Amino acid sequence: MFNFIYSSSNMYAPYCLTSMSSLLKNNPDLRECCFYILSNDISAAMRDKMELLCRKFNVKLQIIDCNPVIRSIFEGGGKLNFNPASFLRIFIPQILPEIDKALFIDSDTYVCSGIQELYETDISNYYCAMSYNMPIYKEMLQEAELSRSAGYFNAGIMLLNLKAWREDKIQQRILQYYYDHGGNFPTDDQSVINAIVAESTLVLPYRFNAMIGTFYWSYKKFCNINSEIGKKTKEEFMEAKNQPVIIHFNGPGVRPWEKLCGHPYSRIYLNELMSVNPDYKMIMPNGSMIRCIGQYCKHKVIDKIECFINR
Repeated sequence: MFNFIYSSSNMYAPYCLTSMSSLLKNNPDLRECCFYILSNDISAAMRDKMELLCRKFNVKLQIIDCNPVIRSIFEGGGKLNFNPASFLRIFIPQILPEIDKALFIDSDTYVCSGIQELYETDISNYYCAMSYNMPIYKEMLQEAELSRSAGYFNAGIMLLNLKAWREDKIQQRILQYYYDHGGNFPTDDQSVINAIVAESTLVLPYRFNAMIGTFYWSYKKFCNINSEIGKKTKEEFMEAKNQPVIIHFNGPGVRPWEKLCGHPYSRIYLNELMSVNPDYKMIMPNGSMIRCIGQYCKHKVIDKIECFINR
């Protein structure tokens, strides 16, 4: 059984649905699988769309109301400076006690190709498997109180050894770290997760979590801006750029559902988005119009130059 977990607010539900659809369409050989959607406010209309998609592909779906879990955060003395839905991944061992292994996928993703290799990665001696964040700044390491040798991971794609999390009380340790530091983390729950599990995490190739820099940076810029621990061979970097398995739209100006997005996969993503959300209305991105137009123009120029060079 393949267990796929998403955590989504109602605002992000259309993108969660799009990611689910891309996974199913680009993995036609998957038979035994179940989607678990952790949420506190998904509407009835979005639930219907998710159920329709899963019936179409004959896969299982559970949409789990996590309001009790969110309330427990505040009862424990914590405070949230970000969307509670993004914090729910920490509670997966508690919410799904019968599952020992699962793949957590952020809603702002698109699955391009076969995911079975990733899911079947052996993590029996690790708490999870993740890709290094792109980039890794020293401030991130400091926030999670990590050494440079430990690295800093992006928690948007996590292959989870839930049995090990329960045995070693990882959830409780993460929450204690969160409370001890006042619940104030600029990178939301990502640094909290890194602080506890980074040193027992298997490093995944970037193609399983192709972030912004994969498509907008040259390999030279990637090496200049990333810390030593996050650097990979040029072959791995180019593989992520040219043959990504999961694309992660994890930053301003690169979200395909926003107008003026210049991401090279925006058209493919929008086709998927509109196929499962035909009534979706494009939105303007956050930030100033000038910044958005500048990003759009820059990415289009880069695309033209690369096309010319590769002719």
